[in-house]
Amino acid sequence: MYNITERIDEGWCEEYLGGYDTDYDVIKVEDNPQSVVANSGTMANWEALFAFSEAPAIESNYQEIERLLDIENFIDYMIINIYGGNTDWDHHNWYAIRKRGADSEGFHFLCWDTEQIFEGDNDNNLDENNYACPTWIFHNLLQNPDFVKRYLKRAAEVLAEDGALGEASVVSLWD
Repeated sequence: MYNITERIDEGWCEEYLGGYDTDYDVIKVEDNPQSVVANSGTMANWEALFAFSEAPAIESNYQEIERLLDIENFIDYMIINIYGGNTDWDHHNWYAIRKRGADSEGFHFLCWDTEQIFEGDNDNNLDENNYACPTWIFHNLLQNPDFVKRYLKRAAEVLAEDGALGEASVVSLWD
């Protein structure tokens, strides 16, 4: 039996994103016991993001969130996991990576181990809100009007008939 997946770690970041393996923070959630940890790098920037996410309606906090988080990537990440009804996610099975330094674009979230999608017509993970995980950040960011506008605009784009997740596009890709 072969599992042809790659582990998201500092070596993966160096190989696919450039720089050195020591340039990256790789954050993930552990299962037993459930805790968010640095797979490599440090937790400092994650903890800062987490702290500013506590009150994202405060403009200065939101500006720091934008510095620490790639908002566009995060929106796409949330849309795809919600769209697919990923029922094996958020309490585990996610990675966030961030290149440190002045040219950092903030944390990027990566889908990981997403085989439990599109399993049921009524699968809905919008109520997921796991502390210190992507859904917790998402629900907090919904308190910020700018984030809500950006989220709704992007969702309308990708879910439109001719969008990446629109019916015509999905059926065409499936066919």
